[in-house]
Amino acid sequence: MIPPLLVTARQNSLSYQVQKILLATHKPSTRKNYYSKWNRFVIWSQEKGLDPLLAPINKILEYLSALLQSGASASAIRVHLALISTFHYGFNDFSLISHHLCKTSLKGVIHLKPPFKELIEPWSLTLVLQALIHQPFEPAATCDIKFLS
Repeated sequence: MIPPLLVTARQNSLSYQVQKILLATHKPSTRKNYYSKWNRFVIWSQEKGLDPLLAPINKILEYLSALLQSGASASAIRVHLALISTFHYGFNDFSLISHHLCKTSLKGVIHLKPPFKELIEPWSLTLVLQALIHQPFEPAATCDIKFLS
């Protein structure tokens, strides 16, 4: 699979040297992540008989829905949409990501699968340090080894 940026660059008749510069805008790990997501969309599109660069909005929303059904988080779905929008030809004079159905869908995804925030109890360094200056930690010479490891 040709990386999406190269497809776009070739279509814009950019030289190989310019393509290399454009590819260097992301770290290798980011590119690998993006290409993985792009390839997933390309495979899905091909299975549906679609050109990923010209896929209609309803099919792209079906793809995002399939991601949601497979357990993808709202932020992962947002990344997929942003990546597809980067390379998609868009619709008339606006990009895929600015399409009102995409914006509405992202809001729906967030409502259906809100971001998970792990609640961690706040702690106080001062409280911990105060506890360490008393028994059983002080005096250190008499402190049991189980409290030091």
